[in-house]
Amino acid sequence: MGTVRGMGLDERVGNHARERFARHVLTAAQESGLAQVWYDAAQFAIAYQRVAGERPAWLDLERPFLDFGDTTGAARQRRVLQLVVSMVNAPAPPEGWREVGARLRPVVQSASIALTAPVDGPTMLTRPALPYLSQYVVIDMPSGPLYVTREQVAGWGVDEADVFAQAWANLAETTPVHMALTPTARRPLRFIGADDPYFAARLLLPGRLAALAGWVSGRPVAFLPDRSTVILSPDNPDSLGRIFEVAATEFAEANWPLSPQGYTLDDNGSILPYVAPVGHPVAVRVRGAAALLSATEYATQARLLAARPDLIGPDAVLGAVNVVHTQDQSVRTVTSWSGDSRELLPTAEYLLVRAPGEDEVVIVPWRVATEALDLVPLDGLKPPRFRVRSQPTDETWSRLRPLELDSKPAYVPRHGDRGGA
Repeated sequence: MGTVRGMGLDERVGNHARERFARHVLTAAQESGLAQVWYDAAQFAIAYQRVAGERPAWLDLERPFLDFGDTTGAARQRRVLQLVVSMVNAPAPPEGWREVGARLRPVVQSASIALTAPVDGPTMLTRPALPYLSQYVVIDMPSGPLYVTREQVAGWGVDEADVFAQAWANLAETTPVHMALTPTARRPLRFIGADDPYFAARLLLPGRLAALAGWVSGRPVAFLPDRSTVILSPDNPDSLGRIFEVAATEFAEANWPLSPQGYTLDDNGSILPYVAPVGHPVAVRVRGAAALLSATEYATQARLLAARPDLIGPDAVLGAVNVVHTQDQSVRTVTSWSGDSRELLPTAEYLLVRAPGEDEVVIVPWRVATEALDLVPLDGLKPPRFRVRSQPTDETWSRLRPLELDSKPAYVPRHGDRGGA
């Protein structure tokens, strides 16, 4: 998990083709008279407003890309124009609560997706789902999902909790108890909803993961590498070790990635991240999956925040989460602070701090750092980032030095590095 996976030639060529296609659609949409259009590479989707100030609609580009992305010249131009015309002429969404209620659906996505809304635009309705993942509500429309905003909910005259409750109730009505009649024939055991943007969210419905337990022996552990896939495993080392590896690969290659982590049930039937017992053979993989999710989410957040100086200021420096292997073969997340007051620090297990002496570096647990340093969280960011409000005093350094880790990571990241090679 501490290594950076190489990208093959075919994968790079495929990514370039997808980006070219997205830019082609974006350019045509910008020339069509829409009020505002922007592209989100993380979702491979285009968001647009037909009228300034309205809630954004989203167009997934995966299906059009598969259908005609390899066409060229006049044929591609004609197909792209048809796609944009469908965006411009899409039916208007229902406005009142009575009309819209039946169309609401929940989606589970990266917590940072809310940052894709334009500056000074409406605010997406969101609340936590699982670590680094959030719930959103959309209006299910033929032309694509429309994300519900807080301003819109206020106009409906209902509570946000009522909107989420209605969305989940609607999803439950269309979700079989066992998600699908049978899993696919592929191994490991998986359930696929290829054309269902709400498929992974269905697993969070009460009782759905418990109902899938019949497909495995013992406690079920589910993986959601992307929004359309559920991988299922029993809680045993022989199965889990391989599936953590598969989930990490599929998460890294997914068009709509969710998480490389495993999820299971607590004693009350609630879904939570799988935690390996002490001494469990897959404990390193479990920690590695959690670290990979954290590093990926903070990288996504940093990319999106770079376009939001209204939230972070014009000169902010966005710190990264580094996934490292320690000398005892465990996995840790480390971020670093160079002493620059402009840096916005992500949360990690450990903080690398450069002491006043240029050659002195102290690595301390994050909990210790929050107690010793003057950290101030930025309002509204999920996952959180912190600014160091004032430079550490001599007294602070005297407290930090004795707490330095006995076992340093085998790779000590420089500020801004992506991780060890």
